[in-house]
Amino acid sequence: MQFYYVVPKGLHVRQFHRYWKGWWIGGVLLAAGLGPLLIVPPAIAQKTVQKSIVKDANLDRCLQGLPGCEVNRLKPEDIGRIAESSRLRNIQNCRSGSHSCDPTSLPPEELKAAVSANKRRNLDRCQAGSPACDPTALSGEEAKAVAVGRRKRNLDRCLEGSAQCDPTLLTPGEAEALTKAVHARNLDSCQNGSSKCDPTLLAAQEAAMVAAASRRRNLESCLNALPGCDPTALQPAEAAKVHVAGAQRNLERCLKGATTCDPLTLSPAEAAAVTAAGKKRNLENCTSGIYSKCDLSALTAPERADVSAAEETRLNRQAK
Repeated sequence: MQFYYVVPKGLHVRQFHRYWKGWWIGGVLLAAGLGPLLIVPPAIAQKTVQKSIVKDANLDRCLQGLPGCEVNRLKPEDIGRIAESSRLRNIQNCRSGSHSCDPTSLPPEELKAAVSANKRRNLDRCQAGSPACDPTALSGEEAKAVAVGRRKRNLDRCLEGSAQCDPTLLTPGEAEALTKAVHARNLDSCQNGSSKCDPTLLAAQEAAMVAAASRRRNLESCLNALPGCDPTALQPAEAAKVHVAGAQRNLERCLKGATTCDPLTLSPAEAAAVTAAGKKRNLENCTSGIYSKCDLSALTAPERADVSAAEETRLNRQAK
């Protein structure tokens, strides 16, 4: 059997309902205890609940000022709540500068506060260089402060090389400072080998400094075998240093048994050292049982005996 309780007006409970399987029985609850039972058909009870939900949704829309609010479906006591909610919402809209503000419905003190808040907000936008700034709303002192801030922002952009720089706003002193900054920035670019370098702006002494820096960078690249090396730009002494560095790198590769070793560039003493290192590496591989890298044919008789002894020791350990 299903029970359904219809909550009467005055109990202050919204959308309260329960369901049980079986028949529907409706009860009317009074504010003070249980009243007489009233049998309500299920369809009527369900329709009552749906109407209550629709009314509550309409009230929520009206309180929030949303579209779809039907004032004619409100209870008299809710009209005042909605009016107060609308008044507070309008005050907030006016203080925040919203287009939904209705200044005509504001009391004098709220209108004054809203105007003051909007003036402060506009001043902040103007000082930040926002396109939403309204210069006509600024006082004389505010306009001066905004102009100073604008010139400072423009000078900073110009000094940084920004495309937003407006040279027409610069004073003669600022223009001179900008020229020096541009020159110094170009010199740094040239000394670092940047593609932004403009060699036509360099003085003779600066051009010599840039050339020396370029030679140093090229020498470092050649000494470290980097792709940026230009061997044709090396002086004889620099080319000799690069040759020694290359030979040393090749010797290290050969001593480690690297496939990139070039034995043809080794001196007799280096070749002997590489051969000795290869024999030692081969013996260590054989003794350690790394037969994939071991060449038994390259071992002397005593070395083969040592390898056999090491293999026997490994087998004994495995047997235990």
